[in-house]
Amino acid sequence: MCEGPSDHPLLDEEAVNVPILRWWHWMIIVLTDIIGPFSSDSYIPNIPAMQKELHASSVEAGLTLQANWLAKGLATIAIGAMADSKRFGRRGALLCAFVLYVSGTAGSAQVPASQLGAKLLIVSRVVQGIGESGTVVCSAIARDVLVDVRERVRMLALLGTLRPIAIVCAPSLGGLLGSAFGWRNVFRALSVWGAALFVAVAAFLPETRPAATISGATFDGFRVVLARLTAGDVGARFALAAVVILAFGFAGVLSFLSNVSILFEGRYGLGVVVTSLLIGSVPTVIIINNSVVARLFSRGRKDQVSDAVSKAVGIIKLSLAGFLVAGAANLILAFAPLRNPLRTKFPWLLADVYLYAYVQSASVGPTMAIAIEPFGDCAGAAAAFNNIVRTLVSTGVAQAATDLVDAFSVRGLFVILAFTAFACQLTWPFLARVRPLRVIPEPLLTEQDSAPPSPVSSGDYVELPCEDSA
Repeated sequence: MCEGPSDHPLLDEEAVNVPILRWWHWMIIVLTDIIGPFSSDSYIPNIPAMQKELHASSVEAGLTLQANWLAKGLATIAIGAMADSKRFGRRGALLCAFVLYVSGTAGSAQVPASQLGAKLLIVSRVVQGIGESGTVVCSAIARDVLVDVRERVRMLALLGTLRPIAIVCAPSLGGLLGSAFGWRNVFRALSVWGAALFVAVAAFLPETRPAATISGATFDGFRVVLARLTAGDVGARFALAAVVILAFGFAGVLSFLSNVSILFEGRYGLGVVVTSLLIGSVPTVIIINNSVVARLFSRGRKDQVSDAVSKAVGIIKLSLAGFLVAGAANLILAFAPLRNPLRTKFPWLLADVYLYAYVQSASVGPTMAIAIEPFGDCAGAAAAFNNIVRTLVSTGVAQAATDLVDAFSVRGLFVILAFTAFACQLTWPFLARVRPLRVIPEPLLTEQDSAPPSPVSSGDYVELPCEDSA
């Protein structure tokens, strides 16, 4: 069962000697952490070339991306459990992940040039996605060896910064490599990268798993999360809203990524290099916006949970208003006359995606914080639950987007983006009733309190009487 929040994953009574990692160890960890974004996004500009060579349909081309993302999202739970187990540990989980990653990536490069090859590519991308899920071990290693909270936060912040940079660089580099040497060589380069990291982990990276690991990603943890989400209080309502916004917001982004290269190169006649640069420019908007949101959270009372939660909810409400504007813009673009320049010129599609990405990225940080705030040491299970819901919803919506784009071209993408933006509006009832938010940790309740015990133990939050809006 999940316990109360812990400052460090080592239990006091079972502390172990933590290995000291040198700069080359951290280099291995960083290169492992960013291989995931490169594996997914460097391939996107080369989808039309692959589709032509393998005689693949638009649906099959989209599945080469969506199946990879789905496999990666669902396999995260299994890889995390392996990394926490005594049998595998951190190194064992990483080594198993790299075996699958190299197998799937090399297999993607060797598929035959036929319709059977398109189906084999989807299977290979699933295997590759399972291997990519091993990158979740990197943050666990940082928690293991960095006992000082400030050092740990700095390292996790570095990893969190490098991943968006990798997302920006991956389409451009992958497009250039694919344009010069063919799309298969993109996978060959990635397989060499994965094989080199397998050797580096096996030869140099020490085991860092604590002798006693507290993990929220267990079935007990999931039971606590589900009980908490159905509690009906402020924290539960906010967490449910966060799950919905994360799922549908990411679904819109995934729908764009699954179809953008086909639209840019097929409908608008842009080259591979130009398409690569345009795709890479979208994450740049996200990075800039994330830094602005982070600065907003750096102000105010850092010791007050209620202050941070209230600020997060305020930003989420602004994001919902932005989603409303983005949804209306997509409806206008979707139903404009066929020859209207709003739909016949690619800058309008790019501007629309910039708007959507700006709004969606503003909501990510606050919603992720709200989604795990009430769960204490079960935050790991809460994060895993969010990941599963987000992966299932976004993959399903992206598949529908591929079908609509195949049938109605760019109009289908505009319809899907409008749908996801309006779906986020369903969360207003969960956010609008409580004003102001005031929460306290449950352990502060005294034994004389007559309130019945909560189904969630120590990290829970309970609602104090507060004024409802009329």
